[in-house]
Amino acid sequence: MKKIDNNKKVMIVVTTFVLILLAVATTSYALVQFKKEGKTENTIRTGTLILNLDETKELSLTSAYPMSDSQGMASSAYEFTVENTGTQDAKYKITLVDDTKTYTDDACSKLEWSKLKYSIVRNGVTITSARYLSNIATDSKLDEIVIAAGNKNSYQLRIWIDSSAGNEIVGKHFHAKLNIKGILSDKSDYDTGA
Repeated sequence: MKKIDNNKKVMIVVTTFVLILLAVATTSYALVQFKKEGKTENTIRTGTLILNLDETKELSLTSAYPMSDSQGMASSAYEFTVENTGTQDAKYKITLVDDTKTYTDDACSKLEWSKLKYSIVRNGVTITSARYLSNIATDSKLDEIVIAAGNKNSYQLRIWIDSSAGNEIVGKHFHAKLNIKGILSDKSDYDTGA
């Protein structure tokens, strides 16, 4: 009888230990990695970062016309913030990707990135000004930076059709999404958190 009670105790201890290890492992991974795409106001919370996206204004151009760089730089901005409310510094990368679902839903033709320019401002300082969107086509990276614990970065992103675009843009749309990946600042792989 005592042998059975001891076996039950050992099984309970081993099972509890395994469950605790699983909880720690999955929580640790969630603390250092996330990815977000969307079209509504969102907040993503992880152990280190809070990401606030003001997506009430879509990243789309549907009835747009070509404009000068000065007009594009003065156009209405798409605004979002990245805030680190954790206790450790974190690195994050903001990328831009085509919103293929919206292209499909709208049954529209894609406006090529080579006809578009963009500007991005972080905390009131322009970090990229009047650059062709096709220049970031390889990795789509708009910004990558380390953010200290307790800090917040505010962004304004503007996208417009370059003034040199011709009639080939008529009837075409641009639809995109932001992707933001974050990891602890001493890590280098956004996909694995390593």
